Parts: sequence; structure tokens; C-alpha cells
Amino acid sequence: MSKFMLEVQRSSYGGKNAKKFTEHMAYNRDADLIKNYLNKQIKNGKTGTFLYAHIAHEVGLSRERVAELLFSIDCGSNGFTIRNEGNQL
Repeated sequence: MSKFMLEVQRSSYGGKNAKKFTEHMAYNRDADLIKNYLNKQIKNGKTGTFLYAHIAHEVGLSRERVAELLFSIDCGSNGFTIRNEGNQL
């Protein structure tokens, strides 16, 4: 069974616009916050459905921000599912 850490897509910006740079830093800060929360949950054995609203509540971000950051994981509109190889859904 392979084990891997969940990754959340990050932003890259190399320009000189201070406003865009600040937005880029906030995006990556939020991505790290969510990634650390989810990986801790998975490491502790949590599997099943992770809802954006619940994640948002737990990490203190808006549901919209969480959905923006996590949509690429499973393209779900409300969340995504992590499943253990041994679990049959």
C-alpha cells in the first residue's frame, strides 16, 4: 500500500506588483494551513468525505477559499473523499 501526503496547489508569482505579491503570499499561507490540517487528519486515520464547509470551520477560512484551494483534488463542489485501500465504499 502506498502512503503519500496530500498536496494543495500553490501559487507562484515573480513580478514586482506589491498587491499581487501579497495575494500570492496569502494564497500559499492558506494552502499550507489546509494541507497541514488534512495531512494530520489522514495521518490520524481519518478517511471518508472531507467537506469544504467543515474544513473551513476547522481552519478558520471561508468555505469559498477552501473550495478554491481544494477543487483541483477531486473537482467536487462540496468536498472530496479519501479512502483507505482496505475500505470498501
